Amino acid sequence: MSTRSLIGLQREDGKLETVYCHWDGQVVGGVGETLYNYYNTRQDVRDLISGGDLSSLGITTGLSEYYADRGEPLSPAAIDDPAKLRKDLVGSGIEYVYIMMGGGSWIVTDINNGLTVYDLADALKETA
Repeated sequence: MSTRSLIGLQREDGKLETVYCHWDGQVVGGVGETLYNYYNTRQDVRDLISGGDLSSLGITTGLSEYYADRGEPLSPAAIDDPAKLRKDLVGSGIEYVYIMMGGGSWIVTDINNGLTVYDLADALKETA
């Protein structure tokens, strides 16, 4: 069974650019830990998002599995209202939203746990 997530980057204008990731969206041992350990700069995340939606996230963009690699269209999305996005995702099957903020830190929202926003570094420490 998949643990679905969104991965995003907060742009300078406050909007988000996001992509969908189908597999291993959990914080520990999944997307959260991989993003925190291997996608440390805004450029890393821009490069990741530029490939479109993902089947699975690798430790580099070259090791990530993109739907576009299978001939499916690119589909990064620009989101105007991050708070509304989180509310709209309740019941969607997406469980986590990871956003690299303007300052370069990661946050994570657990969609099924009251839409609470956590600093990803803190979330990884709490679950270790």
